[in-house]
Formats: sequence, structure tokens, C-alpha cells
Amino acid sequence: MQFDNGPQAFEFTEELEAFDATAVTLRHGWLVDPQDYDTYEVIKNRRNYNRFVSSSPLTVSLFAMYSEIHRFLCSCVERLLEYRAAIEDVVQNVGVDTPPLDDDIIKSNKKNMSKLLREGSLIESFLTGTASQLTYYGLSQLHLNVKEREISVFFRNNHFSCMFMLEGRLYLLLTDCGYARLPHTVWELLSDIDGDSVFVNSDFEVEKMNTDGSSYSTYASHGVEASGNAVSPVY
Repeated sequence: MQFDNGPQAFEFTEELEAFDATAVTLRHGWLVDPQDYDTYEVIKNRRNYNRFVSSSPLTVSLFAMYSEIHRFLCSCVERLLEYRAAIEDVVQNVGVDTPPLDDDIIKSNKKNMSKLLREGSLIESFLTGTASQLTYYGLSQLHLNVKEREISVFFRNNHFSCMFMLEGRLYLLLTDCGYARLPHTVWELLSDIDGDSVFVNSDFEVEKMNTDGSSYSTYASHGVEASGNAVSPVY
């Protein structure tokens, strides 16, 4: 998938040919907000997930180690500059010439390392902050991208779900066996990125649950949630 080019942006693979052949649209919501300029600039240069993770050595698992290395190298450079000044004073007294130390190279390497660390920090922040593989910006783009009563496939956390738009709301078809004991629960309302789920039946009415998890009554889904309060879309 690609993080900066809309819900339908995926890296081409042979497996995706199945969606093209059946004219089924595949979408995702793991998108970076362009208003977060610094993160957007770092991520757009990598475009898809594979390049995002593999193109930079500063993946999440290695970021702490590289930070320590950076601090160590900076201290070494500072010491080196101090030693150079002391050595130059000594050799000038004995009339020995020493080759100059290229300050530009040192500064350039230090600048490049700082740039990598900054980008690595932004990458780490984005990955950890969007571990659900859905962002509020991505959710807003899905609402703009999906047509009314359109059926498509939603990809998230290596799972494919049937997605349906009805009256401006997005629903995901429940297929997990964990919902087998709730025969009337069919769809999940996709209105939040943190898993605060609202479930509806085949008529898109919200199921109200007993304390044991079984459903006993429904509310019309048009503006009512399980607690009896109004359901307000994020947008």
C-alpha cells in the first residue's frame, strides 16, 4: 500500500490482479495527513510500505541503537577536533607539517547522520502512532472516496473485509468466528480508528447487548448507537 496517494493506492503485485479481473475496488485507510508536513515529506519519498520499511536503516527496531551510535559519533568528532587543535600547537613548535583535517567532510557526515535520525524519529512516530493501520485522515478520505451503496474490499492489518457505504456511513461485514454467537450481528460501523465498535444487524439497526454479550433489542442505526445516544460520524 501507499501512504500518500489516496485509499486506492497500492503497490502493484500479481495478487492484486484478482481485484482488477473482478472489477472489485480495494481500499485502505493508512494515510499520512499532508498537513503534518514533516512526516508527509519523509513518507512520500518512500511511497509504499515495502520501501518505507526497507529503504531506511532506521526502522523502529533499530532506531534506539542508531540514536546511541549518533551520540557516540558526535562526541568522537568533538574530541577529534579538540585533539587536532592540541596536536597542531605541538607540531608547529617543532616545525612539522600535518595534513589538514577536512572540516567540511566532518560537518557533512554529522549533518547527514542528524537528517537520518530525524527521519527515523518521524518514521517511528508514524508507525507507533498508527499501529491500527488506520488514520483519521485516511478515514475521512474513505468517506470521500467510497460511493453510496458501493461494495468494495477494505485492507487493514493483513485482513480483507467487505466494506459497504450506506447513507454516508461505512460498514464492514463481520466474518470473524468470534461473532458466531451473535447471529443477528452482521456489520460493524467504521467510524473510529481505535476499535470503539458499534455493531448492527442486517437491517443496519444497532444491536443492544445484554451483560453476557447476547443481543436483545435493536435501535435504528440512523442516529442512534448502542447506548441510546446519537451516533455522530467523525466528519
